[in-house]
Amino acid sequence: MLVKFVDRFVNRYRYLEVIITFIIYSFLFFYFWEFAFNNFLGFFLFFVGLIFWIKSLRDIGSSFSASAKAKKLVMTGMYSKFRHPIYYSRILMDIGLVISTLKIWIFLIIFVIFLIQLVRIRREEKILIKRFGKKYLKYKKRTLF
Repeated sequence: MLVKFVDRFVNRYRYLEVIITFIIYSFLFFYFWEFAFNNFLGFFLFFVGLIFWIKSLRDIGSSFSASAKAKKLVMTGMYSKFRHPIYYSRILMDIGLVISTLKIWIFLIIFVIFLIQLVRIRREEKILIKRFGKKYLKYKKRTLF
């Protein structure tokens, strides 16, 4: 019952996470801003990741859920090139934050988040293979990662 509630909430308010992340990351960017090359490069990577994240959320539509589910196989938009563009977009944003701030404690937090994302990707892969079988394996071969 709780999982169902969380999935409904996350699906309805999936852009709220984008807004909250943008606010937190913006604060960190500008708090540590020094007008150095790494600040501009990091912010650029963050911004590209943010655009890709929003595009990926639009592409996945109602198939998005907080827990790994296989409602339907989305193979259009960002999903025509990448199997997990939401995760990869977040990773790109996180790399941008690390490059911009050059703070070891931020790197360590981002590294833990990265490991969690890898576990989630593997879990989703198993669920998608189980649900869609050969169709997903064929899709997997023609996408980058």
